[in-house]
Amino acid sequence: MRCLARDIAAFCALFVGTALTAQVVTGPVGSDGFPLYAVNCSVDPEETQTASCVVDRYTYVGWRVFHRSCSVCHAQDAVGSSFAPNLVNRVRQMDSDEFVDAMENGYAGEADMRPWGQDPGVRPYYLELWAYLSARANGDLLPGEPRRPPN
Repeated sequence: MRCLARDIAAFCALFVGTALTAQVVTGPVGSDGFPLYAVNCSVDPEETQTASCVVDRYTYVGWRVFHRSCSVCHAQDAVGSSFAPNLVNRVRQMDSDEFVDAMENGYAGEADMRPWGQDPGVRPYYLELWAYLSARANGDLLPGEPRRPPN
């Protein structure tokens, strides 16, 4: 987690003094005292309809894993489908332990979700998925593909 805090601090430092930048929003602080995510959404004045969000590395990886493995059922941007719930709403009602339990063991509800605990493409990324979904659930990350901060 200390690496996550360093990445978020570096992310925030990239945007100090940037002209087109809105406020960098950091997610809620976890039990370890470090923020969960960092998001910066700014609107390009030339294209007032377009918002572009830059996220920390963990949140970006969470977005990628989600869209590779979870969006098939939960739809793009985690807004739900006819057979899988809207995770933007669902995550608002969960804590990280409940999320990990659902990922590890599956979830039985309106629709059953299989356990992801044995999937090597998902299991190592629970923290990243939680960061991405929390940023969406808290309204800090807009729909669409986020961008990684420049290296």
